[in-house]
Amino acid sequence: MDINRKKQIENAIAVGTLITGATYGLYYFFKTLNSAHSYHCQDQDNKVHLNKGDICVICHESKRIHCRSLDCQHSFHRRCIREWEKISNTCPICRSPIDERCIVFNIVLYMSK
Repeated sequence: MDINRKKQIENAIAVGTLITGATYGLYYFFKTLNSAHSYHCQDQDNKVHLNKGDICVICHESKRIHCRSLDCQHSFHRRCIREWEKISNTCPICRSPIDERCIVFNIVLYMSK
């Protein structure tokens, strides 16, 4: 293998590792920073605890608007999980099967007191 090509591959791997680490680092930084402020998703008897600053892992935006909770208790923006279900029928986080009967619809985020 050409030495320059090998260096390019090593650099690409290093950059990918750096970007992945930075993404997770920022997520945990903001999660810790905002942990004093809590939100809840609620729909009738179903509640899912969210911290202010929690992000939807599909679009990487804050979960401050309508979201859906799966049976595995992971929650996402409603529009994001709908699009995800067109691609896969498993949870984007834990890969548990998505059971349509267990999805909580129209969950609205509110700040707890």
